[in-house]
Amino acid sequence: MTLKKIHDFVLHDNNKRIGSDHISDKYPEFLNYWLKHQLNVNNIHKDHHTYLYDHLKSNYSKFDEEEVLYYKIYDIEYYFNNINVLYLLYKKYVDIKDQQSKDCKKFLETSQENYNKALDICFQDGNDNLCKGLKSFNVFYKNHISEISKKCPGLEIPTLSELVLLNLVDDKGSKKQNIGYNLVQTNSDYSDMGLPKIERGIYPNLTGLLSYKYNIRFESDKNKNNCNLMKILHEFFKYCEKNNSNEHLLPFIQEFINEYYKKKQSEYEKIFQECSKTTSSEYCQIHKNCQENFNSDIEIIKQNPDNYIKHQKKNINKYSADTSSIANTLSMFLDFAANSKYSTTIISIMISFFLCFFFLYKFTPLSSIFRKEKKRKKIPLFFPERRVQDVKDDNIRHKNVKHKRGKIRFAYQPS
Repeated sequence: MTLKKIHDFVLHDNNKRIGSDHISDKYPEFLNYWLKHQLNVNNIHKDHHTYLYDHLKSNYSKFDEEEVLYYKIYDIEYYFNNINVLYLLYKKYVDIKDQQSKDCKKFLETSQENYNKALDICFQDGNDNLCKGLKSFNVFYKNHISEISKKCPGLEIPTLSELVLLNLVDDKGSKKQNIGYNLVQTNSDYSDMGLPKIERGIYPNLTGLLSYKYNIRFESDKNKNNCNLMKILHEFFKYCEKNNSNEHLLPFIQEFINEYYKKKQSEYEKIFQECSKTTSSEYCQIHKNCQENFNSDIEIIKQNPDNYIKHQKKNINKYSADTSSIANTLSMFLDFAANSKYSTTIISIMISFFLCFFFLYKFTPLSSIFRKEKKRKKIPLFFPERRVQDVKDDNIRHKNVKHKRGKIRFAYQPS
């Protein structure tokens, strides 16, 4: 199709009578994209792009008297890649549907590549318009997957996970915080909520999920997709176990369960059921490993994900109760030190006082003040009355005892 034909189609009288709500109202934008696409695929130098757009801009009146294309034909270099990746997703579907291509395997591989590329731009670059466009394709794919299956008999066409664009504002109009996303994006060792950063090197699959705000990358291979699901769950259990004494962990657990696990629960149930009978597949091996390391966790979440939240809440509260008094004392001391302009001096004096007291206690008679002396047996001031016979017996028993050097020892008790 030539530029002249597209131009005539866009400006055709029939399209003018349809109205602004019809798709034809977007024809000028598509013409602009098509023109940029042709310049790129034909390897036209960038300098000539600028020359062409300047030429069109100065000659609108000669081919567009009604100014239908006015200000709608311009260089979209900055946006082209974003638009192009969406265009390729739809085009590959049309090629399969119209039998222009019969390579179904290639279709899936290309669709996976383009979809994940768009996902990266959406969440890593924060492009809201592309996110909305990708959301539309996500719905389109689900509605037409049966048509693709008919055109590709003998090939299992994978489903595409629902693309969820989390609301940035809650019901009260306040800005919502995505805890998981912040845990992987934070530049420090701890997030603002007090949880340790989720490192990609330790939790690669969990990090990938949270980077896309609980959206899953498109995986055309079923085995690889199931492996990814099990690795995510295993790494989630691993992170929770490592931080199970952190009172800030519960909101993250709730977010993970509600925003991710419940929406993928049916897929996990299929994996659990299959892997209870066999361990031949790779993802069943991961499931087995997960059971060996986190048996109670996986059993609870199998039965009811809400019960898993309650279970973790109970554990966290237990740890919090054990450490609350120590934490409060330490917090008071740190707050006092931080709020004092003489904090360094105060801390130094306290340390010096402690060391001085320690040495006085250890190496001087001062220690006797604090030591609890052993109770010595009291010797009465006056001997109790004894029977005469007992005294005689004692005299006979000690008759031959010789006192050393003639010394006589007296019992004495200070008053």
